[in-house]
Amino acid sequence: MKEKFRANKSDIIKIVILSIVIIWRLVIMIDKSKVKKSEVIKILIIAVIIIWIICFFIDYFRARQSKKPLFCITQNTKTYDDGTVYSCTGMGYKMYKYERASIPTKLEFGPFFIKERTK
Repeated sequence: MKEKFRANKSDIIKIVILSIVIIWRLVIMIDKSKVKKSEVIKILIIAVIIIWIICFFIDYFRARQSKKPLFCITQNTKTYDDGTVYSCTGMGYKMYKYERASIPTKLEFGPFFIKERTK
């Protein structure tokens, strides 16, 4: 059986570091072309936002397909009398996968401040 790729914390750190290196190289190229520092800062902010949006949508679409997100920072599985709840905290968002008889919702994906359902 083919093993699926699963990102862990070290993979996420590598992606972030690689992104920073690429952005830094762009900054050096831009700096040599006499561009203002404010424009460089705008480019950096836009690049970070684009990277975050890409990570968000990858995890969102994986969650919609009932797959585990790739960019989880923390993962938990809680066991209850009537089933389990898998939770994943990403970069600014959370996902809960309910496998409980008392909760009709199977999946929740939202901002980092959503709470786990208990009923």
